[in-house]
Amino acid sequence: MFFEIALLIAFTLLFYFINLTRKQLHFRQWFAKRGILGPKPNFFFGNWFEYRSTANPNDVIDLWIAKYGNVFGYFLGRMPFLLVNDLNLIQKIFLGNNRAFRNRQRFAIDTAPLNTSLIALKDERWKRVRKIVTPTFSQNKVNTEPIPALVDKCVGNFFAAIGANDRTEPLVIDIFARMQAFTLDVIAKTALNMDTNVYNENDPLMNAVREFFENAANPASILATMFGFTRPILKFIVKYITMGKMVEMVVQNLKKRVNDVLNSKIDTSCKNFLHSMIVHLANGDINEDEFIGNLLIIILAGYETTANGLTYLIYMLAKHPNIQEKLRDEILREGHNTQYLEMVWMETLRLYPPVTLFVTREANQDSIVDDYYIEKGTIVQVPVWHIHHRSDIWEDPFTFDPQRFSAEKRKQIHPAAYLPFGLGSRVCIGVQMANLEVRTLISKLLRKFRIEQCEQSPDHLVLKCPTVIINPATPVYIKFVPI
Repeated sequence: MFFEIALLIAFTLLFYFINLTRKQLHFRQWFAKRGILGPKPNFFFGNWFEYRSTANPNDVIDLWIAKYGNVFGYFLGRMPFLLVNDLNLIQKIFLGNNRAFRNRQRFAIDTAPLNTSLIALKDERWKRVRKIVTPTFSQNKVNTEPIPALVDKCVGNFFAAIGANDRTEPLVIDIFARMQAFTLDVIAKTALNMDTNVYNENDPLMNAVREFFENAANPASILATMFGFTRPILKFIVKYITMGKMVEMVVQNLKKRVNDVLNSKIDTSCKNFLHSMIVHLANGDINEDEFIGNLLIIILAGYETTANGLTYLIYMLAKHPNIQEKLRDEILREGHNTQYLEMVWMETLRLYPPVTLFVTREANQDSIVDDYYIEKGTIVQVPVWHIHHRSDIWEDPFTFDPQRFSAEKRKQIHPAAYLPFGLGSRVCIGVQMANLEVRTLISKLLRKFRIEQCEQSPDHLVLKCPTVIINPATPVYIKFVPI
């Protein structure tokens, strides 16, 4: 009996290994059989170790483009990525009416409640939820009271936290840490009408959100990427590791806020994302998982990307005092809606696009685009960082020049050449909110301070990209001199 059981186990393991080998060989030929070049993948890990050989995979992608051309394939585990650096091909895939490319890449681990948020939902379910979520963040809604007044209040909170009010002496701060607190305060106040204590270093919400991003690239997600068969187990385990615990902590904060709103019987007709979602939940337009999942993603997305963008903007103003002075003059003359502020912001996002590895689409069926056969399951990826620094698209691409985005020059930019908020139907819904935060904060900041580099300021920004978002790898100290 023991021998028979042992034999059965041995044959089962042998069958599994043969089947795994067959599948791995199939995946390794995914691009080669189509004549698509790319780095040679490892049998089990694909190109993961080369891809993650530096703190910023965009550096590796730059090298691959130089070696393999504008269209090539690579693997992260068994996940096949077709990198496309051809603007016209990108336009056809992302902006064309092609139903084969409706969805973003799948997550390594199907983590609740993120799997019911806009960044993870697919097809008709995504379309339904986006139609519900988007109106709250339209240009008209964002620029209508009480939203601007709430953002203005958050700027006041920031000034109070750094001791800026009535200050006469210069002030040096790590602007990245402060911008993280500022943007979390803004999104909590505008979306949830929730007062925070984010400038307190022991604030549990601030620390939970920060730790979520610091631990997003964790061993569990890497293992799930390498070996897809582990995903069901890891989906259960992830809730007990740091990232899962941080998600749960933020979710509990959100649920408490929802209960506070429901118990206070606040008028749900007011222009607030939470109240709008409560109405849709009550009407049956969304279920509870979608309700919590999208509250969570609004907090996470509204915090990290805008904080990075504002950090880069303030750093560039410190490095370019002539541009800063021109911007200050424009603000004093025209107010915060001056076109030059928009130009400076757009140029900052060209040089330092916060999200560089998440402009993707996963083919849901075999498709042919410009003679490229794109097999179902292929993840088409746009190299945002590389495109934003291509010398054939942008003259002197590493020079900070807001004039690139003058009204006249903006008309000449290819639709797929400027991608700080993504591209196509899945473009970021928070664009207008981010723009409002920038206009409000920078206009008030430049009225009060001259922004300068100091001894601790980095000569150039050292960047890391642990997931899909580029962050400063070190503190970004900036001096604020009262005017």
